[in-house]
Amino acid sequence: MDFRTSKRMYGEIILILIYVTVYVLILFFLIIERLLRKGDDAKTLHKSKYDKRSTSFLAFAIVTSILLLLVIPIFNHFNVGVLKINTIFNILGLLIMTLGVIIRIVAATTLGKFYTRTLRKTDNHIIISKGIYKRIRHPGYLGTILLFIGASISVDNLISLLFITALVLIVYIYRITIEEKMLIDIFGERYRIYIRTTKRLIPFIY
Repeated sequence: MDFRTSKRMYGEIILILIYVTVYVLILFFLIIERLLRKGDDAKTLHKSKYDKRSTSFLAFAIVTSILLLLVIPIFNHFNVGVLKINTIFNILGLLIMTLGVIIRIVAATTLGKFYTRTLRKTDNHIIISKGIYKRIRHPGYLGTILLFIGASISVDNLISLLFITALVLIVYIYRITIEEKMLIDIFGERYRIYIRTTKRLIPFIY
């Protein structure tokens, strides 16, 4: 076995390990999404007037992204959209994914029973403005966005990177817009004050 063959095999093994790690992190995300929801209100898929089909759009974006990530290795095998930048680039994607999962867990834990699947008013609904919510209003969504963008970076394909990034940003910005209209309707000026002192997703920026 010459040096080039050995190097190529080593690169393929690393890429396979990266694929596996991507899928493991996504599976872990799906599991904790279920486990972190406390109470019937948090687990129900019942949609209120506030939802505006946003939950369905989110589900479509997540399922579509996962399916694309599963077939991307086939694309890469046939050199369709392959980036081939650097292994460090792929590892960076895994770090972004991990950060996304951590942020999602912190956000869900902070929200507690208010961590619901759909947009709806719950009993004793309050504005959560402590912890990570002191700086950004939608850290849970930020976590999921980072998870899937990180995954699209890790699998080393331009198609997944462009498509998944555009898809998750579009649906989550729509969700945030609808959710903030709901919260203004519920809390009025109190939520407007909270908006003025925080950012949607990125501290000090957006």
